[in-house]
Amino acid sequence: PGAGARRRRRRPGRPAAGPGPALDPPLRGVVHAAMHLDDAPLAELDDERFRAVLAPKLGGAVVLDELTRDLDLDLFLLHSSVSALVGNPRQAPYAAANLFLEALVRQRRARGLPGTAVAWGVLGEAGYVARNGLAPAMAAAGLAAIGTGEALAALDEVVGA
Repeated sequence: PGAGARRRRRRPGRPAAGPGPALDPPLRGVVHAAMHLDDAPLAELDDERFRAVLAPKLGGAVVLDELTRDLDLDLFLLHSSVSALVGNPRQAPYAAANLFLEALVRQRRARGLPGTAVAWGVLGEAGYVARNGLAPAMAAAGLAAIGTGEALAALDEVVGA
């Protein structure tokens, strides 16, 4: 009874092992929040660096989609980034991976499956920006950060919690 959370990790590039044993209670939702950055101009990125950025976000989403297509999920939530919409000259593979998430959600919905991608902007109190002290630089560039409370409230509204 009730809700719970289980976290599973899989190394990018490894094949999925299959759905695994039945869960009790059954799996009702998936949240995918992988991220890897390699800030550099596109011309400086070789295939290995480009793929290293794509693998966690794009590869993970593909595996989760494949493993859950036949499950009766209430939620398939992908954490995307506003970079998918506006780009970033030093984060081309990251923007591409996030744009892929948006397309995957459209594809899932076309098949009648749940899917939501939240294109986050600058989260100032948690995550990469906060850990690396980037909020002031982002603000100077005109990108206002949102707080954790505001982000969680928005997420509740988006997923209908």
